[in-house]
Formats: sequence, structure tokens, C-alpha cells
Amino acid sequence: MSRPSARSLGKAAKEGPHPGERARAAERETSPRPAAGRQESLGPRRYMVCDHLLFSSAGSAPPGPVPVGLIRVYSMRFCPFAQRTLLVLKAKGIRHEVININLKNKPEWFFKKNPLGLVPVLENSRGQVICESAITCEYLDEAYPGKKLLPDDPYEKACQKMVFELFSKVPPLVKDSVRWQKKENISGLEELRKEFSKLDEVLANKETTFFGGNSPSLIDYLIWPWFERLEAMELNECIDHTANLKLWMAAMMKDPAVASLYIEPSTHQQFFRLYLQDSPEACDCGITPAAILDPFPSALPGLCCSKVEFGARGAHRSSAVLAPCGSCSKPHGSLCERWTLRRHRENMSDDATRTLGKGSVRPGPVPEGLIRIYSMRFCPYAHRTRLVLRAKGIRHEVVNINLRNKPEWYFTKHPFGQIPVLENSKCQLIYESVIACEYLDDAYPGKKLYPYDPYERARQKMLLELFYKVPHLTKECLVALRCGRECSDLKLALRQEFCKLEEILGYQNTIFFGGDCITMIDYLFWPWFERLDVYGIADCVNHTPALRLWIAAMKQDPTVCALLIDKNIFLGFLNLYFQNNPDAFDYGLSCCAS
Repeated sequence: MSRPSARSLGKAAKEGPHPGERARAAERETSPRPAAGRQESLGPRRYMVCDHLLFSSAGSAPPGPVPVGLIRVYSMRFCPFAQRTLLVLKAKGIRHEVININLKNKPEWFFKKNPLGLVPVLENSRGQVICESAITCEYLDEAYPGKKLLPDDPYEKACQKMVFELFSKVPPLVKDSVRWQKKENISGLEELRKEFSKLDEVLANKETTFFGGNSPSLIDYLIWPWFERLEAMELNECIDHTANLKLWMAAMMKDPAVASLYIEPSTHQQFFRLYLQDSPEACDCGITPAAILDPFPSALPGLCCSKVEFGARGAHRSSAVLAPCGSCSKPHGSLCERWTLRRHRENMSDDATRTLGKGSVRPGPVPEGLIRIYSMRFCPYAHRTRLVLRAKGIRHEVVNINLRNKPEWYFTKHPFGQIPVLENSKCQLIYESVIACEYLDDAYPGKKLYPYDPYERARQKMLLELFYKVPHLTKECLVALRCGRECSDLKLALRQEFCKLEEILGYQNTIFFGGDCITMIDYLFWPWFERLDVYGIADCVNHTPALRLWIAAMKQDPTVCALLIDKNIFLGFLNLYFQNNPDAFDYGLSCCAS
């Protein structure tokens, strides 16, 4: 999954989605035409099922503008991330063209689409560019009519995203297996088996053939590419114990979209051998010379005016997993004492309730008309979800969990005991902070925090990808300072990340990342900026005036103000937390808080 470039994301917002017609005309006049018969030529312009005939490598002519009514995907035939996007294009019947990029010999112009030269990248006829495979797939499902691959129901949609988080360890494990010599890495194989067991359990609990139900949906297409490669990588033994998963694979092979993109294991193996030898021929293996020739040398030339660029592919960061459906669906009965929270009967709940720890009584069912959040007052990830609850005016109650002394019953809400977790009156559970926030925005009426426009939604999600290093770096800085270690390198890295965000605001010329008012992306970023002063790293934004103005504006937001924690209380929490004191999580609360 590729990361967005700060400069180009900002430029897209400032300049708008439509490139200048004058610039386009000049490009059409000055761009060199590709020579017929050269491997680096762009090849024929084919639609709907064009997957293998457009090629670009170093020295190739840049492609022309995307024709109206089409969308272009920059791809590579053997890339599983790009295959996700191609599957969605085919499943939805979207008219498209494919430009395959030689990732061992990348064309110079492709770095204007993606500075690190990663695929997939989508580009439409308005010059809008979307990257990161999961974001491109969701954009296509939202922006194009016809068959919907994600459910309309917000909870079912969130469930698919939680399965996706559950799957997040599989791609790096499968990738590493390419380099395992004679399967000596037994621990790696065993870890992969465990991940497949989790997915098999999801299917068993759903009692459906596919992860999305009785027919393939977005989640099935998002995870399929790695299963297609198991035989080529000699990893089939890792699914020997997963009867449901094997039935799913057999059913997926019959899907028309999957079948049309299927590559034989022997061809995959040939690619792996060449790829590991760093051969520039790897990306074209299995293709006849005739397929590489350009029978249409008059295809539109000219450099496309891309408005957004993206950076490096990163690993999934969430460790959230999907709890089996129904883990909390049975009546609590006599095994669970009736438990009630002290609740405010207004729209909002009191967040300042004491934590529940080991030996505490399990909370009762969520009352109709409320949603419950399992939280911890000082957790930035839970803070995100609480911000969205308040911003949308959703009636909710808060159950704070003692993360140093977790209640036994809480593991029925989240297998790893993490927060935040949402639970509604139907006993449906949603977790992983970004998924929880999107669920709330989809499921509840009133103020919409995400934009309605599919491209603008995708753009906010790409901004979130740009932000992904900040939480880790702020935590590492905090730990280093608390432990008396040198952290100048960490602070330098954090300043560099803030420079990217500063650049976004500069190009947009707006106060907020979502525009002229606060939107979802602002709330998703905010918790880490609120903590800069408490962590002792506020100087990391001294060089970013636009970011400082954003911070000042966010502090005036009523939702942000409602959840601000006094600095002295936060410092008291940190002092106890780094002493491993279980009382840290209730620091600053009166004895009567319950």
C-alpha cells in the first residue's frame, strides 16, 4: 500500500481536480510519440478487459490524458496489491485501460504519478490520482454505479473492514516466504497457518461460502490475490487444516473476475525467479513478443497532468482482529449480573468514569437508543472515536477499561483486550479506531464528517496514510524522554513528518485539513497533537506555522474542548503509567466517580 506525497496532495486540493486545458494542449503538441514496435511503447488503447497489452519502462513515452469515460490503472501483472484494483474494475464492469509499469526499470515519468514508483495508481479523465490499493478499491465502489461490492449497511461494511484488518499479517508473511530457503523457517510457516486459521474461523462463524456472504464482495477481492499465489509459492500446506478456506478458494476460482485475471502457478514461479535475480525482464515474463508490440503507434501521446502523488507502501498498523459474530449476541441471563452506568440522560455521556478491572462485573446490555464505547481516558485511539461521537451528537455511554488490569469479560468484546470498541443495542461490536469512526459517520444521521464526494473521501483516507508514522514517532519520543534516552533523531524524524502536513495546509490554503471547517481527517489527527506539550515535544511544530494555526483552531472547537484533559492530570497519569501502576488510568478522578 503506497503512501501519499504531501506536496501533491496539497496541490490537488489547491488547484482542484481539473487540469488546465491550455497546459494539456501544450503537452499534446510537445510530447514525443512512441515508436511502433518498441517494448517501452504504451501499446494499444483497450477498454474493459485491457490487462496485459500496455507496457512502460525506462525511456518510454509518457501516456496521454485519460479519455473521458475511462479510468486508467498503473499496474504490474504480478503485483497482488494492483490485482486487488483490477479485480474491482472487472467485477464492476468499469471501462478502463491498464498501463503496466516495469518495476525493475521504471519510466522516469511514472515518478510524477508516484514519487517512489509504486503500483497501483488510478487516474481519471479529470487528472485526479488515487493510490493505495484498499483506497482505490473503495473509491471505485463509491464512484461508479452498478454492482455494489461493499454493503450499504454500516455494520456489515465495518465487519468487512475488520476482516481486512484480521488479514493484515498475511501479505508480509507470504512475501517473506519467497525468501525462505527450503522451508527452513518453520516459525514463519506456523505463523501463516495461525493467520489462516483465524480466517477459517470467520467463515465457520458466518456459515457462508464467502467472507462477504453468499457471493463475492469487496473483502473477498481484497484478500484473494495472496491465495492465488499459494501454490506457486508452495504454501498450500498452510491451508490443509482450513476446510472452510479451501471451499472459499474453490468458489473464488469460479468467479468471472478472478478467472479473467488468473495467472498460472508456473508463470508466477518464473516471475519470482527472475524478480529475485533483479532481472528487468521479470515483469514481462510469460508474455509473447507480439503482445508487447504497439499495433497502434498513434495512441494519444502526452504527459498526463496528475494532481496527486503518493509515497511508499507501508504495512498495516492495526493489530485489531474480528471477533466471531455472535460472541455477545446471546442474552446475558443469570451468568451476568445487571450492571448499570451512572449516565447523563442528555446526548452525551460522562467520559470521566472510573475504569473497570479484573474481577469487575460485566456490563449489561446496551440500552436501546444508545451506543457504548469501551475506552480509556488517555488513549489517543479511543480519543478519536469519542471525538466523532461528540461531534455528531450521538447519545452514548462510556465504559473505561483498566489496561493494566483488564477484566476477564472484556476479552469477549475484543480478543486482545484492546480499545476502542463500540457496542450497540444489537450486541454488534466494532473496533479499530478508524473503522469505528467511519461506522459512526455512516450509521448515524446528522452532520457528515466525511465528504460525500468519492474522490474527496479517498483523498482524506490518503491523508491518513500520510500521517501513519506520527503515532509511532510520538510514542517513541515519549518513551525515550521518560527513560532518559537521547531522542534527537526521533524528534528530527517527527519534524519531517510534520513538514509534510505543513505542506498540505500550505498548498490547500485552508485552516483545516478537510477544508474550511473541521471534518473527519482533522479529528483523526488531533489526539496526537493534543499530547505534544504533555509529551515534551511541542517544539517539533515550531517550524510549521500553518500547523500551529490548525492546532489553535482545533482547540476552539467545542468537541475538542469537551474532551481536553488538564496537562497536570495527564502528567500525573504518565508518571504512574511508567511505574506500571494500575491506578494510573483513574488518575485525577474523585473517589465518587463511577
